[in-house]
Amino acid sequence: RQPALADRTGKFSTKLTAKRRYLPRIEKGVSAFRDLRSKLTAAKENDGYKAIVAQFMASTGADLKPALVLFGTSYFSEGNKIGPVEKELTMDVEMLYKHLSAMEKANSLTEAKAELGLAIKAINSYLANARLDDEIKVIE
Repeated sequence: RQPALADRTGKFSTKLTAKRRYLPRIEKGVSAFRDLRSKLTAAKENDGYKAIVAQFMASTGADLKPALVLFGTSYFSEGNKIGPVEKELTMDVEMLYKHLSAMEKANSLTEAKAELGLAIKAINSYLANARLDDEIKVIE
């Protein structure tokens, strides 16, 4: 099965459509990161942190990646070539999901929290590179 591809024309209407379609999902994902951080901060080692992480990955983790990728490829498209902003955003998404995967496989709450911290750095980098940090507050 092939992944969904975004319109790469770079037209103004394409950019508006990208914002309308993907920005709400990105906002929801960033909000879910804040909730996850709060839950993991309050969790104890034997408190079922793995269930908290699994729930996040099954809901937000599954929906956020396509939104991030499609926003980046449609909003920052330069026609048939991949521009520098799009490359940065792709690297941010790859780094984000590398740390989310490591968080999911973590053997301790401390390890899960550390990977979440690195994932948050990646999502904040995405927001800055996508110039969304004025619309979506970065995670402090």
